[in-house]
Amino acid sequence: SRPMALTSMRAANAPWVASYIAAIEMLVILLFCAVVMRNRVSRDLERLRDLGIFLAAVILTPVVGGLITGFTAQIFDPRPTAAIVADSLSFWLSDFVSMLIFVPLVVGWRRWPFPTRMAFQRWLALAVLLMVLGAVIADRGEPASNTLFLLLPIVVFTALAAGIPGASASGAILLFILLGIGSMQQLDRGDAVIRVIFIGTATATGYVLAVIWREREQGALRLFHLAHHDTLTGMYNRHELETRLQKGVTAGPASAHALLYLDLDQFKLVNDTCGHMAGDRMLQELARELQRVLPPGA
Repeated sequence: SRPMALTSMRAANAPWVASYIAAIEMLVILLFCAVVMRNRVSRDLERLRDLGIFLAAVILTPVVGGLITGFTAQIFDPRPTAAIVADSLSFWLSDFVSMLIFVPLVVGWRRWPFPTRMAFQRWLALAVLLMVLGAVIADRGEPASNTLFLLLPIVVFTALAAGIPGASASGAILLFILLGIGSMQQLDRGDAVIRVIFIGTATATGYVLAVIWREREQGALRLFHLAHHDTLTGMYNRHELETRLQKGVTAGPASAHALLYLDLDQFKLVNDTCGHMAGDRMLQELARELQRVLPPGA
């Protein structure tokens, strides 16, 4: 909800107030875009650095809108300082949660985030479970609404199953659950702020775990590739050759496998006369030609 300081002005000024709020929102959006573009943050938030810059921009850029709102409210609708601060906090909190959840949700789901059908089915089951539990909590009323924190593990599992898009979708579901609880219960501003902060914290936690998990998987794949491939040519190294030879000898008849041995005559002369960089390029060109003509997996 937008701060009451601006919306409480006279009805005759309603078009001006709406235009002014839209201008503040546009300024916040432009500042956010400038920060993420200047720091070259990837759209998929692939690294912890990108995620850290994104979270900092989400937290800090709405502060500008909150300060402008409070300053304007103090000029046109003088009220106690505590009320002005509360309105500024409401402005910041609404923009913070909106950008935190819906920017990754829109950007992350522009392509299918699931590598396999099983991954999609796991995420879908978790999302349905989250909605069902949220509906039960909302239906049970005020006592049950204090157990919202029990939904945090589901947000974590959806982040591990579908990465940033899964965590943002879970955050959106939590936000809708909170709106449903707010429509059925009379929550004071303090309780609403605490629950919105909980949703933001849960979503951000999912983002961090998703990025850490993805970096862990990518690191494991890089280590596996380095352990089985030559760093210069990208072809299988001696360790992988010996492993495949052992499997080939023990797996079946000799006619089922073939071994190609190549020797480069006068290769030392290339290194001595043209330099080691030229020799490396020659090996890379030869590797590319071999990979082009050999069958996959050879």
